[in-house]
Amino acid sequence: MAQGEAFDKRTLEQVLRESGRRAYLEGKTVEIAIYGGTYPSEDEPGLRVMLAAPEYLFAMKCRAMRIGGVDENADIEDIRKLAGEIGIETASQALDLVAAFYPRHLIAAKTQFGIEEIFEP
Repeated sequence: MAQGEAFDKRTLEQVLRESGRRAYLEGKTVEIAIYGGTYPSEDEPGLRVMLAAPEYLFAMKCRAMRIGGVDENADIEDIRKLAGEIGIETASQALDLVAAFYPRHLIAAKTQFGIEEIFEP
């Protein structure tokens, strides 16, 4: 890592744990090696890990929501978990956050209806 650059250790641990859990459920093996010391460059090999903010992951998950009922969608659990993490409690809040990353005219009707169904009281 470059001097003065920090990373969110908790988020990295959660991502690695979730990746391992999903791989295990799919019968796959995950090998992850993180090299400390210098930041990777052309001269110094290493692993550079970029993490997206939970708000951006939420918006991407909502926008990529698959067509089908809420009960049939594998993304729903992730959307609900991320919503809890970032404090999203209503469909209106969820749509506003998605619109913060994607123009409203690009948010498909299926995304809006899916969000409304997920957050309905």
